[in-house]
Amino acid sequence: MKLTYNNIKIIILATEGESTTILYNSLKDIYSINKVIIEKSVKPFIFLKNRYKKVGLIKFIDQILFLFFLNKILTIISKERKFSILHEKKLSTNTIDEKKITRISSANSIESINLINQLSPNIVIVNGTRILSKKLLSSTNAIFINIHAGITPSYRGVHGAYWAYANKQSELAGVTLHYVDSGVDTGKIIGQAIIKIEDTDNFTTYPLIQLSEGIVLLKNFLDNIIKCQKIETVDFKQETISKQWYHPGFFEYIYNRIFNNVK
Repeated sequence: MKLTYNNIKIIILATEGESTTILYNSLKDIYSINKVIIEKSVKPFIFLKNRYKKVGLIKFIDQILFLFFLNKILTIISKERKFSILHEKKLSTNTIDEKKITRISSANSIESINLINQLSPNIVIVNGTRILSKKLLSSTNAIFINIHAGITPSYRGVHGAYWAYANKQSELAGVTLHYVDSGVDTGKIIGQAIIKIEDTDNFTTYPLIQLSEGIVLLKNFLDNIIKCQKIETVDFKQETISKQWYHPGFFEYIYNRIFNNVK
């Protein structure tokens, strides 16, 4: 059966949050979004425990200070700029119709696998979930794709644009659309775009700009699928350094703000 804008089956597999809402609203009037599957967020204690194991005590404390202090301040002072981006990029934060949503405990649960098989989608758009298991990815013929807020493979993990600017690599401050595998942002690259920022942008607004550019890449990909055009992909170059990044720490952020002029 030839895919069209009306019969292509797309589901969004995501966590609760504004980026998921923006993503859905950006697609719903063009493509057929059959379902939005929302997994429960990882409990704060488990998140903090896992982060501690990954980065060690000193960096863990530094990151916690940033997340619970500086990040909140940046969010407050960026409200006007955020509204401006939403308006400029025509992004909507209107609430998703609850009839479209099914809530599950985990994206990797049997419940999730059964639901996806029942829906039988052509494409699963992933947004903000935990790392997907091989069992889930192999349980369906659907294509899994993700908008990653960074240029892979150099900036895997979170806040890729911030770290690119901090490392004086503005040419790598951007977004990647890629196929999903069981690694951390290691799937084949479909497309990438570099973002442009203003003086009023900072750590909390970079991801919104990245999302807006990622949605453009996503729409182009979906249009090409429907038009039966060949999708070119890019494997990671062996000589390229691949690194997973986390949130900055309090003192890391202050250092980069003072010496690298990165907000």
